[in-house]
Amino acid sequence: GALFQYALKSAIDLRAHGPALVPFASSPVAARRIAWFSAPGETARSGVHLENECNQTLPPGPISIFSVGGFAGETAIGRLKPKESGLLSFGLDLDVDLSQSKSSARDEIRLLGFERDQLVEHFVKKHEIGYEVENRSASARTVYLSVGFVNNAKLVGADEIGYDTEAGKAFVVFRIPARSKKSWELRADEGLRRTVALSKLTSTRLRQLARAPQLPRVQRPIIEQAAERLLEAEVRRGALRRRGAE
Repeated sequence: GALFQYALKSAIDLRAHGPALVPFASSPVAARRIAWFSAPGETARSGVHLENECNQTLPPGPISIFSVGGFAGETAIGRLKPKESGLLSFGLDLDVDLSQSKSSARDEIRLLGFERDQLVEHFVKKHEIGYEVENRSASARTVYLSVGFVNNAKLVGADEIGYDTEAGKAFVVFRIPARSKKSWELRADEGLRRTVALSKLTSTRLRQLARAPQLPRVQRPIIEQAAERLLEAEVRRGALRRRGAE
């Protein structure tokens, strides 16, 4: 539905019954050649990180990639608004490998709430992930790895961190010299929430929540008291079958 008007600076000449490709935009866009991994262990894709730095929206369509050796490949570009960016892949890069050496995660409860007969746990998931990158090429590489963290995550440990507007995913950047192997340790904090139905709650879980170090002090006695009440209910429910038999 959006309308854009483009104008050429001067007229053009076309031969009879002949087509021509007419450039209609003269503003520069930022482009970076990359090796792109969708996940550790996958085959790297030759790609471009494209950022729309002009004041007009770039429409979707085909795009051709040229490098030092000439034509490198082609792919399709999605619609990019001003200041938006996207990752485009156009081939394979068999000279770069990326693997995950370690991975661990733990939850830190920060706040508890109550909504629609559900207990809401607000927590921070802390990740520690190790990556190894090997570059067998004679030239340096800028390696992009897509990560599935939420957009409010705090990431440290990579050479650079960015966001793919079109895909709605974050990515981390590793820069590695030619013919070398290098390791990185990435730490990520994600702000998340989960809900637990009251029928699924146990006194054991409530006691665990009450002991969470980051839980606000004002909530701790409330959760402890709820755990005691729920323990009483569990004892009474456990006796129902015996009472029914009597």
